[in-house]
Amino acid sequence: MRILVTLPLHTTQKSQMEALVPHWSIEYSSYGKATAQMVANTDILIGNVPVELLSGAKSLKWMQLFSSGATGYSDVLPEEVLLTCATGTYGTGVSEHMLALLLAVMKKLPTYMENQLESIWTNPIPPQMIAGSTVLVVGTGDIGASFARIVQAMEAQVLGCKRTPAESIAGFDALYTIEELDSIIPLADVIALALPGTEATHHLFDERRLRMMKEDAVLINVGRGSVIDSEALCDVLHEGHLAAAALDVFEEEPLPKNHCLWQAPRLFITPHAAGSLVAGNTIHLLFDIVMENLRRYRDGEPLIHTVDRKTGYLEVANDRN
Repeated sequence: MRILVTLPLHTTQKSQMEALVPHWSIEYSSYGKATAQMVANTDILIGNVPVELLSGAKSLKWMQLFSSGATGYSDVLPEEVLLTCATGTYGTGVSEHMLALLLAVMKKLPTYMENQLESIWTNPIPPQMIAGSTVLVVGTGDIGASFARIVQAMEAQVLGCKRTPAESIAGFDALYTIEELDSIIPLADVIALALPGTEATHHLFDERRLRMMKEDAVLINVGRGSVIDSEALCDVLHEGHLAAAALDVFEEEPLPKNHCLWQAPRLFITPHAAGSLVAGNTIHLLFDIVMENLRRYRDGEPLIHTVDRKTGYLEVANDRN
């Protein structure tokens, strides 16, 4: 077996992987340096590569993504190629980023920073509070559930919206399905989106749903940029609707310099920075998934975190998205 690895592994991790499959060939590269020839020659791809390189992957049997979502990859890979993702890796890191964004906008920190630069001592804008607020989390997988537990511990009422019905998930006070989304949007002081990019989630938050939100609500998106209609968001923000929005993901990345989002008022942009592979223990969590799946593949066992090509979600009975 020939393996191409595009993860930023440490020397010790490389040694552990080589010891697990001592008779297989392993080549190390990165997302930006992997070539079409490398991909064409591999049987197992561990890590992401530019989607366009996969057209020549005629020998590929299994691809283990380092991302939680499989947008793009599930569309181009043949059905016979196993596709697994990194669900369970990013919940802690991304939810901390979400909390940082939420606190920044609710406590008006950008305004205070602007005042500081001008030596202005004033407190004209009352802060909002997480405690006592209603937070709607759309997408209740690893990232959404992790964020829910954090804000619930801060005394928010947390509603969850997911694709399939469920009785309970830790961190949520109540659960709803996507079919019930319109009925709960007007209840939320904060709406946090942690959804994959699929046909069903494309522009889920269009102009109609953005206008259904409370005028002083906060919108956060860390899932996929395609979930929000960017042009509609620009329009509603310019009209004064929403207290703030904070985006870490965008329909086009990098975000074009001439895009209206750059000039939208009360919008806070981070450049897809929430789910860093090298933050904290993230790479170690990912490596555990990789090693478990590599062992299972070697031993002919079913893999974990297998992606359903039709839905973009996991092929597992306890899928919580």
